[in-house]
Amino acid sequence: MYRLRVKEVARSLGYNQAQLSRKAGLDYKTVQKLFRDPYHNVEFHVLVRIAEGLDIPLSDLYEKEPD
Repeated sequence: MYRLRVKEVARSLGYNQAQLSRKAGLDYKTVQKLFRDPYHNVEFHVLVRIAEGLDIPLSDLYEKEPD
């Protein structure tokens, strides 16, 4: 299973939910869901927009959890 690290990465770079929403060009509620639930089912293009907005590799936004 994979866990999203959007909240941790954004905060480490100094972004809150509203700032990340604007930077990535996403709806605030989408970002809010990702901050609240690291197991939320998200479409690939959403992660791409977040990674591009934060100027980080896409692989930084998720991690594989041990089975």
